[in-house]
Amino acid sequence: MGANWGSVPDWVAGVGTALAIAAASTVFAYEVWERRRSQKHKQAEQITAWLSAGVTYSYAFDASVEEIWGALLHGSRLLIVPESVAAEACTAELVDRWAPGRVMTTAYGPTETTLCVTVSVPLRAGAGVVPIGVPIPGAALFVLDGWLRPVAPGVVGELYVAGLGVGLGYLRRAGLTASRFVACPFTGAPGQRMYRTGDLVCWGPDGQLRYVGRADGQVKIRGYRIELGEIQSALSGLDGVEAAAVVVREDSPGAKRLVGYVTGTVDVADARAQLATRLPACMVPAAVVVLDAWPLTVNGKLDTRALPVPQYHHTEYRAPSNAVEETLAGIYAQTLDLERVGVDDSFFDLGGDSISAMRLIAAIDTQLTVRVLFDAPSVTP
Repeated sequence: MGANWGSVPDWVAGVGTALAIAAASTVFAYEVWERRRSQKHKQAEQITAWLSAGVTYSYAFDASVEEIWGALLHGSRLLIVPESVAAEACTAELVDRWAPGRVMTTAYGPTETTLCVTVSVPLRAGAGVVPIGVPIPGAALFVLDGWLRPVAPGVVGELYVAGLGVGLGYLRRAGLTASRFVACPFTGAPGQRMYRTGDLVCWGPDGQLRYVGRADGQVKIRGYRIELGEIQSALSGLDGVEAAAVVVREDSPGAKRLVGYVTGTVDVADARAQLATRLPACMVPAAVVVLDAWPLTVNGKLDTRALPVPQYHHTEYRAPSNAVEETLAGIYAQTLDLERVGVDDSFFDLGGDSISAMRLIAAIDTQLTVRVLFDAPSVTP
């Protein structure tokens, strides 16, 4: 695929002229089975004969359609990039390293809206937050609140996409299609729909969109509603951290824990200690795991199911030194179904939640409250 095709087809030579292709809006362009989304042909792009295109996506990903056929149909070179080139969000650190001396941009777009719907202006080193850009021609973007009202610049809302690229829906999943592809009240065109992305964004002071996180990234742990994106942002800001992700794991039934994963050079104990000064106690991950590399899906996205099981014990075991500590440690261990618990081990780091906390307090049989346990979760203060 990397070979030069040599002669250029006649229809490519007439750059700037309309192509005689019998396509209409009723013709399917393709179906992406992985995401169960069908797409209709909408418009043709100008094709440039001298372009060298890179294949940066898996064949199972919709963006590969443009990369592969955009090159092969007009005889330009198709370059296969290494697997290390992935499609994760661009970090400020990466921009600082790669932007100088290059024209570097970012783009954003869900599969359901065809390839990308935003492109940024050229990125600058040292600018900090990396935007996802402005709408491309043919796309209309709306940042809305829960009542589908536009929010002010700087205010976080959910991103909705309308325009030519919006897909037909999910194949044979009418209910899901109806919940994600909704009527668009802003364009004035009858029957116009917009896609609810589930992504939280805001308009930045430079007029570009900034990605904040997923709307479904809010989880409930120990009775608290927590934004995973807020924890990830705090984790990413620690010295030595190159990239970070935060997930909820349930490695034993009913025991949900926040776990942070990072790449870079960082001491996990120090990382948790720093997070404890920046986040409420309920938002500090039960474990932080340092990875050599991120496990990726065939689409180059983070494969959360392949993330390793963490080690939740952060302190060396210290045995009880008196009868009271021995009794309390025994109750901790029985409540959490563990062989033993040290006097310095945090109840919640060991897998405790609001339900097991109630059982613990009942077993201790005292006037303790759950709040006291949250503030002092170990046997010894």
